[in-house]
Amino acid sequence: MQRFVLTENIARFERLLSLEQDQGRRRTVVSLLASARRELVLFDAAESGLHAGPPLPGARKVRPLEANPRLVLEFRDRFENALTPALILDPGPGLLIIDINARYARAAATDRDRIAGRPLFELLPDNPDNPGADGVRNLFASLRLAAQTRQPHRVERQRYDLRDSHGGFTERYWHMVNTPVLADDGEPACFLHQAEDVTAQVLAARGGRAN
Repeated sequence: MQRFVLTENIARFERLLSLEQDQGRRRTVVSLLASARRELVLFDAAESGLHAGPPLPGARKVRPLEANPRLVLEFRDRFENALTPALILDPGPGLLIIDINARYARAAATDRDRIAGRPLFELLPDNPDNPGADGVRNLFASLRLAAQTRQPHRVERQRYDLRDSHGGFTERYWHMVNTPVLADDGEPACFLHQAEDVTAQVLAARGGRAN
């Protein structure tokens, strides 16, 4: 029912946006549409993870610290020595984080013990002060596409503001790559998410001005 309501709201806001001419009201509709799309992503991530559709009866319960230990070990060096911040993600309901590398811990000003086992979008929410924020939506879409194709998927220059130690948000831009790590049966067992901070380049290109 919740998914149906969210889907109907999205369709309604899209229709309103196609008809509305007043710029003030258009901004309001854009904000409502972004919020509804975000809520649908959060619902799907919590209920199904990267699997299309609702979870199957009897679907496994994810235990992120125990998930796919052999595969995690196989690319541990690549993960630890990545030149960009990286995390390992379980594809099941909740999109729980298995681990983060040292560069990610520094970028997010956190540590592994505080991150492991948390849902991805709890760690990486959209900036509530940016009504049109689409980081959550675009990251989820990229992960879903990587899951479907079994191939890495890249997101170019995505604005995804980072929460600071005081609870506020700082404007940030990223190149992101989501890579499925396949189990013996060919199914994605976990995902490697890498994010290169390109904020300095973006701000320099527009004269150093933050939005």
